[in-house]
Order: sequence, then structure tokens, then C-alpha cells
Amino acid sequence: MEKAFRDLLMAITLIIGISSSAQDTLYYTNGNRIAGQVEEIGADQVRYRTSSGSNSIVVVAGKGELEKIRLQNGQEFVYKVPMSELPTPKEFNGRKNVLSFDMISPALSHVVMGYERVAGRHSSIQVKLGFIGLYNSDNTSSLWNSTGGMGKVGIKFFLPPSQSRIHQPKEYHPLVGWYLKPELSISAWSRTYDSYTYYGPYYPNHGIRVTEDQMSVALHVMVGRQVLLGNRVTFDIFGGAGYGVRWTNGQLSNGDRNDNGLYSFSHTFLDRTAPLSLSAGMMFGLLF
Repeated sequence: MEKAFRDLLMAITLIIGISSSAQDTLYYTNGNRIAGQVEEIGADQVRYRTSSGSNSIVVVAGKGELEKIRLQNGQEFVYKVPMSELPTPKEFNGRKNVLSFDMISPALSHVVMGYERVAGRHSSIQVKLGFIGLYNSDNTSSLWNSTGGMGKVGIKFFLPPSQSRIHQPKEYHPLVGWYLKPELSISAWSRTYDSYTYYGPYYPNHGIRVTEDQMSVALHVMVGRQVLLGNRVTFDIFGGAGYGVRWTNGQLSNGDRNDNGLYSFSHTFLDRTAPLSLSAGMMFGLLF
């Protein structure tokens, strides 16, 4: 009887020991694994209890720090794709070129394509070429009756990624992040529009067809950010300011009283009497 009681007591102790050793496991994005007891899984944070020597401590971790949580019953909560399933840094570093397209340009009667290539650890060279004259639909507007071309060339200087948080491998790619870019813009086009002269209430308006040759050059300092959507697609949004000049039929002019007189396709002037100009865009690209 005494032996049977002793065996039962040992079995109970073994079960308690096994159950107490069964713990939840937290997998951090930096590769660390922590065993503990998960007490709460919130919208942005996970609260768990673990041991440090003979002490029991409570730790709060942000979900952005975790790849996944595996509970002792086998249930898993996955928050990030494990680094082992992402392309290696070597694969990303081998993709040094981007072909891109400006999504805003077709709405303004031109189309712009870009090519970018890594030039250094935190820099790249970007060239853009565009065709002016997608539409011809309004006899009174020079914007919709212009034909020509444009080009831009600039050097991007990327800011190093912040060390305040853990980054995914693709965030270290040399074509990803915030950047500054000095950029030279040149555009040249011919515009045609109808100009009307008003002689008074008793005389008909007199209209003539006007054709002008336009050219504009500007230098801007751009601020932008480029990110990777997935492993191949880039998204680049940017804007900046600078100074420019414009010629109409060979004469220096920043525009006239005609509508769109300040707009030069590759950039736009703020005022007809000042050389200050602005430029902006939004481009999607393919990394290869």
C-alpha cells in the first residue's frame, strides 16, 4: 500500500513538472527565441512572463519586433515573414537597376519613363525621358495642343536606414529609403492655340491661330522616398523646388497671360515675374 502511494506521488510530480516546463515560445525578428508564459496579446503589443534566474519578470514586446508566437498547445500567431523565406541580401544587391513610369504625367498630356542605377553604397543616378503631346482636344488651351519632349537627370543621395528599429533585409537595399536629389530638367515643345481679340459689343471677336516654340530649363533640389513593394516593384514619391528660365520663340520669358503659361511639363513656375519653380511626381518601377 505504501509502495503504491509512493508511485502515485511520483507520477503526480512528474506530470506537474512536465506541465510546468511546457511554455510558450516567442520568435523575435533578430533571431532570438524566448520561452515564457504569454499573458496578453494586444493590438500592437504582446505581454509575457519569463524567468531570469530565480526571478519572474514581465516583458512587453511590440508586434513589429516578433516574427511569430507559438503557444504551448501548438497554436501559432505569425506577424512577419521569417527572414529565411525572404530573398537573401546577395539577391537584392544584385538588382541594381530600376525601370519606372510616372503615373501622374498622362493626366497632364505627356508620358515619362525613367531609368535608375546604383552608383554607390548610398547613391544612384537617374535619367528620365518624356514625350509631350498625348492629347489634342482643346483649341483654346496650350496644354492640350503641345508637342515636344523633355528630359531630367539627377543624382540621389540616400539617407542610411535608422538604427532605432530592426529592418527587413530589403530595407537595406541601396535604392530604398529617404533621399535628396539635385536634378536638372529640360523641356522643349511647340504649342498651338486660338487667340481672340475683343473689339466691343457691336463687332465679332477676331480669332487667329498662334504657334509658339517654348523651351525651359530648371535646377531643383528634390526630397523623396523610394520603397520596395514586395521583392521587385518600387514606389517613388518626390517633390522639390528650385530655379528655372523659359524662352518663348527665342525670347527670355517665364510665361505669358495665356492659360498654362507657367507650366513647362517637367516643372512649373510660381509666378511670371520670378524664376522660382516646383517639380513633383510619383513613379512605379521594376527592380532588376
